[in-house]
Amino acid sequence: MKKTFIFFLLLIFSWTLLVSNNYIITGRSTQTTLNILKVSYFDPSMPLSQPLLFNLDIQIPDQVEEDVNDQAEYKLFIEIFWNGNLLTDTTLEPIEGPSPSHDFGTSFTVTNRDLITAEDNRYFVADGNFSFDDVIDNNEDFKDFLLDTGLFPDGSYRIDIELRPDDLAYYSGSSTSINFTVRGIQSVRLISPGVLVGSHNIPEIFKPIIFNWTTSGINNSYVVEIKEFDQEYELDPSNLEFNGRIVEEGELENRTVYQPEYSFQEGKYYAWRTQVKFVGEETLNQPDHNQYLSSNYNVFKFACAPTTNVPNAFQEEFENNLKNLNIAEINSLLEAGYFPKDGINLNGKTYYGKEAVDKLRELFSTYTIEVSVE
Repeated sequence: MKKTFIFFLLLIFSWTLLVSNNYIITGRSTQTTLNILKVSYFDPSMPLSQPLLFNLDIQIPDQVEEDVNDQAEYKLFIEIFWNGNLLTDTTLEPIEGPSPSHDFGTSFTVTNRDLITAEDNRYFVADGNFSFDDVIDNNEDFKDFLLDTGLFPDGSYRIDIELRPDDLAYYSGSSTSINFTVRGIQSVRLISPGVLVGSHNIPEIFKPIIFNWTTSGINNSYVVEIKEFDQEYELDPSNLEFNGRIVEEGELENRTVYQPEYSFQEGKYYAWRTQVKFVGEETLNQPDHNQYLSSNYNVFKFACAPTTNVPNAFQEEFENNLKNLNIAEINSLLEAGYFPKDGINLNGKTYYGKEAVDKLRELFSTYTIEVSVE
């Protein structure tokens, strides 16, 4: 009797699956992180100009016998959030007439181009209520950044979409969420070695050479390019990108410090830059989603190490890194014309360059630091 009862339950469960009256919607982001997203691409009157940010799979159930309608009737309720704050909401309805969006027992896929639109498409009636004026007026911080830059601000974005049938007596609905992050990278700034191409008084740099830079965002991928030149006049800012000999290209992840393997030649001039990979809306529809944002070039001359006072060979790099720490006490000394005499003396060992700055960071987070002036 017990086995018969279990079989009876399984039969009911299987029959329920076969005659399921669920409208089902699932969402898939095409890119979870973007480093640039322009407002200009989301003109509702030009939906095909939008990048493909997400896909929605919609499944229409079989028609129940009690339903006398020839077409599936439902609505999409959409809410858009930025950092948890509601920016706007709207409602979409299927178009009238023959369409996959009306056929019982069918499924179809749509994209954001079919939702953010002021024109009818083969699936939905144009959304006359959607307006970016409403989006930006709901949040002052969002509005200020958007109007100043023409870009969507950094942060987490969520689009909640509910598919709700008109007849809740026979059908049940479904919901999904699309999540993506905008992490802006507007620039890459070189710290050391060298000075910006076009500057006067190109510095002489001694061993060891450690390249470092800053940029926004985390988990970035970088390419460091180093070029060699014979004469100073070859360092022409207008065509530096196309001149010179590339002597090293290094790739690294999640680090803004690079120590090259190349043996620099005494008396030669060098130019270097850093490129960071980023994903923008222009690349979303391309096979390779990686694109590069490049820094300007820094230039320097390589010279043999001095026979005395070797630690001073680190002075420029050390000073640039000290400025980058943005510590008020140190900045006031540097602005007053003082410069670091040596490296960092700690527990009987002297640290120079990037190592010295790393030690400074550790010390400032745990101890009170005294700076001596001579």
